[in-house]
Amino acid sequence: MRIVKLFVKYFPTFLLAFVLAVIVWMLAVTAGDPNEERIYPGTIPIEVVGLDENLILVSMDPMTTTVELSAPQSIWNELNRDSSLISAKIDLKDMGTGDHFLTTQVNVDTSPVRIETIFQRTVKITLDSYLEQSLPIKLEAVGTPATGFELGDSSLSEMEVLITGPSTQVQQVDHVSAILDVDGASQTFIRTLPLRAFDVDGRMIDEVVLEPTEVTITQPVTQMGGFRNLVVKVVVSGQLAEGYRMSNVSSYPAVVTVFSVNPKLVEDLPGYVETEPLDITGTKNDLDVFLSLSLPAGVSVVGENLVQVQVGIAAIESSLTLNNMEVELIGVGENLEATLSPEVVDVILSGPLPDLESLRGTDVRVFIDMTDVEEGVYQRVPQVEISVEGIRVESVLPESVEVVITSTETTSNFVGVLLAAFLSKTAAPQTTPTSFPC
Repeated sequence: MRIVKLFVKYFPTFLLAFVLAVIVWMLAVTAGDPNEERIYPGTIPIEVVGLDENLILVSMDPMTTTVELSAPQSIWNELNRDSSLISAKIDLKDMGTGDHFLTTQVNVDTSPVRIETIFQRTVKITLDSYLEQSLPIKLEAVGTPATGFELGDSSLSEMEVLITGPSTQVQQVDHVSAILDVDGASQTFIRTLPLRAFDVDGRMIDEVVLEPTEVTITQPVTQMGGFRNLVVKVVVSGQLAEGYRMSNVSSYPAVVTVFSVNPKLVEDLPGYVETEPLDITGTKNDLDVFLSLSLPAGVSVVGENLVQVQVGIAAIESSLTLNNMEVELIGVGENLEATLSPEVVDVILSGPLPDLESLRGTDVRVFIDMTDVEEGVYQRVPQVEISVEGIRVESVLPESVEVVITSTETTSNFVGVLLAAFLSKTAAPQTTPTSFPC
C-alpha cells in the first residue's frame, strides 16, 4: 500500500523527467541532422496501374509531377542518391471509357519524411475501348512509266493488314495504302514500302498500330508493241591531228526509244541506232556537238531526233631525256665562290608527244639555289624549271649534286702570304765565307 502511495506521489515527477529527456534527445538529434523543407529536385513520372485489358489509355496530362517534402538533411541526401525511393501513381481500377480526372498518389520509401505539397496533383486521362479489324492493302501508283512502257499487274507479299488501337481511331480508318512511285520506270522492279492508314478524306491516322508495317511489291513493267529501246552508236570518221588520240566517246542519252506503227520494222532493227558521221579530221581539242540519228523510213525517235555527243581528245604521252644539262648556281653570296660536282645532269621529262617534239633547250633550266649559305660542303637536289605547260619532270640523274662553298677572301690572303715568303727569300744578301791563313 505504501508503494502505491509512493508511486502516485512521485509519478508526475517521473513523467516530467521522461518528457524532458525526450525533448532533449529530439533537440540533440535535430541539431545534428536539421530538418529541411524544400521541393524535390527531379520530376516524378506518374505510373498508371489498374488499367482494364480491354481499354486503351488514349491520353494523359500531365505525365509527371513534383512534390515539396520536409525531411532531415540525411534523408534528403538519400533521396538525391536514389530516385527510386519516391514514386507517383494513379489507379484506373473500375474506370470506363471517356475522360477522367484522378488524384496523384505519392509514396516515399524512407522515413522520416512528410509530404507537404503535391504539384500537378490532378491528372486528366482519356480511356477508350480496344478494337482491331483487318482491311485489304491498297496499292497507289504515282507518276507515269517511261514512254513506250506500261505497268503490269502488281503482286504484294501481304494482301491484308491488321489494324489495332482505340476504337474511335480504328473506326475512322477507311483504307490502308502503300504508295508506289513508277515515274520513268522502264523495267520490272521490286520495292519494300511502308503502310499508312487514311480516313475517308485522305488524312493520315497515326494513332493506330498496323501489322505488318510494310509490304514488298513486285511491279512488272513491259514495253508496248511498236516501241523499242536502242543503244546509240556514235559514228566517227577522219583522223585526228598527229600525236593525238580519242580518250572517250559518249552520247546523251545513251539509249533512245524508237516507234513505228508497223511493229515489224522495229523488231527488224539491230540493237543500236547510228548517228550521222562525225568528222574529226585534224582535231586537237575535245568536241561537244549535237548529231541526228540515222533511222529507216517508217521508224521515228520518241522525242527529238538529236543526241549530244562528247568526244574526249588527248595528246599521246611520251618521254624525253635531256643529257648533260648544265646546272646553274644562284644566290651565292659576296666573297664566296662555289664549285659543283658534277657540273651537268641528265633530265628525264614526260608529257604530250607534240609538246616534247617542239621542246627547245632554252625551255628547260636546271639550277640550285644557295641563298644565305655559308662556307662548307653541301648536297643539293637540282630544281628544274620548264616554260612549256603540260611537261612533267620524271627524274634528275644524279639525284643530288655536291656544292663546295669557299671564301674568296681566305684564298687571296693565303696566296699573298705565299708570295711574300717567296719574295723575301729571293731578296736576301749573299754572304762570302771568311778564310783564315793556315
